[in-house]
Amino acid sequence: MEYNRSRMIQNIYSIAKTKGKKIGDIETAAGVSAGYISRLAKDDSKGAFTVDFLASIAEQLGVTLDVLAFTDDGQLTENEAGMLTFLDRLTVDTEKYELEWNLLDPRIQDDSFLFEHPLFRVRDDGCSEDPDGNYHYYSYTQYDSRFFPPKEAKINGNCYTAKIDDYSNTRIYLMNVRLYGNVFDTQKKGFEIYFIAREETVTPIMCSLMTCDQLTDAIARLYNAVESARSHLTVSDNVRNIMNRYLKTGEK
Repeated sequence: MEYNRSRMIQNIYSIAKTKGKKIGDIETAAGVSAGYISRLAKDDSKGAFTVDFLASIAEQLGVTLDVLAFTDDGQLTENEAGMLTFLDRLTVDTEKYELEWNLLDPRIQDDSFLFEHPLFRVRDDGCSEDPDGNYHYYSYTQYDSRFFPPKEAKINGNCYTAKIDDYSNTRIYLMNVRLYGNVFDTQKKGFEIYFIAREETVTPIMCSLMTCDQLTDAIARLYNAVESARSHLTVSDNVRNIMNRYLKTGEK
């Protein structure tokens, strides 16, 4: 979606209304006079929005600049608007390093197949006989997509997970997938998002191959933000607990 000044202004008004923010308060906090946005909306010749001003608005509204400039809040259904807000909040928190993502346990892709995970299962892949007459049995990891038949959806890149709700012990899973389908079709790449509560209850949330362009772009922005945050140290809950217990042993 291309940048459109009028649409961006409408996004500001719409998001502010949804979040119970007053435009006048937003303008004051951004260092401009009340009615500044309205004046610019009525007359393009009166000036332009500066990057600092837009960054201030985005921060106050808790969204990214991309949401202000490249989405159309007025064309989304209530569910779509809510999901866009949720995805954008995840992106903002990830960019601020307030939400810690972990790469999915690498054991799902090793040769031991000694794991249990609701999105993956071990499948037997038959056996073969070597020249000495010994039989070798093979297994493989199958990704169980909830949006497409498992044999059609394959993991295409990294899979990330983050805890988003301590009360229900729910984690969000962001999967980079490739859809194969018919061998004569063009392979499609996308993302799938799940909630998993207590490592057993799987709730499919969204697939970027089955939704509107604005949500597809939002999922891609989130994945890119998570990928960019990989250079910063992350530790699992188990590691953090061990570190905290060790630190407490030295307290007097």
